[in-house]
Amino acid sequence: MRLPRVYIDQVFTQDSALVLPSKTRHHLVNVLRLKKGNQLILFDGKSHQESIAVITHIERKSVIVSVQSIVDTYRESPLNISLIQAISASDKMDITIQKAVELGVKSIQPIFTERSQRPWKQDRLTKKLSHWNNIIIHACEQSGRTLLPQLRLPVSFQDYTTNRPPDKATLLLHPGTPHTLTDVANPTNSFDILIGPEAGFSPQEVVLAQQADIKTINIGPRILRTETAGSCILTWLQCQYGDLKSTEQQ
Repeated sequence: MRLPRVYIDQVFTQDSALVLPSKTRHHLVNVLRLKKGNQLILFDGKSHQESIAVITHIERKSVIVSVQSIVDTYRESPLNISLIQAISASDKMDITIQKAVELGVKSIQPIFTERSQRPWKQDRLTKKLSHWNNIIIHACEQSGRTLLPQLRLPVSFQDYTTNRPPDKATLLLHPGTPHTLTDVANPTNSFDILIGPEAGFSPQEVVLAQQADIKTINIGPRILRTETAGSCILTWLQCQYGDLKSTEQQ
């Protein structure tokens, strides 16, 4: 049986005892039905280490576990991919973030575009960031990743194009452009992938991107939803250059 994996924002050492927070306790005890003596895997999201731990006490608001062993585990993609995602409706954005984490992105940059959600007030922004961080954590727990991808503060499309990293291949998905993924020449290990909102990038944004030397590409004859496009190109990049390559390619 596969052991449950749990993210903890704590440093663990051999034989250390850790008190897990009440929210984690609820999931382990009330959802997974774990009991004293059951094992689980812990990871801190900052290193390539994970720990086998055993539940020693179950209390009203916490679970106490004892670290039995620590192993170095490397499951991160060799590619340095950032997903630059136009903010979409809540359920679509949730799916986009979840699948991007599973497919190995190193960071996620939400952006406001002409046809996407408008910038939020601080209280709503704080709630959104907390919600998206939880999705990242759960996706890492499920997929076996040991490093949490960075969630950056949302910025405008113009701010991103002005301040984008110069050392990364930057690709903007835009239906109708003549360039395709096969035109991505001399690949590096670093990519920024720009995905538009449900209605796509505006013509003015496409021009702005091209003026910033961002390459516009299409990914086939069909128009993909915003929550599908990111997964599609991430899978292609991992198959071509990352850790989803076949044995023959490697």
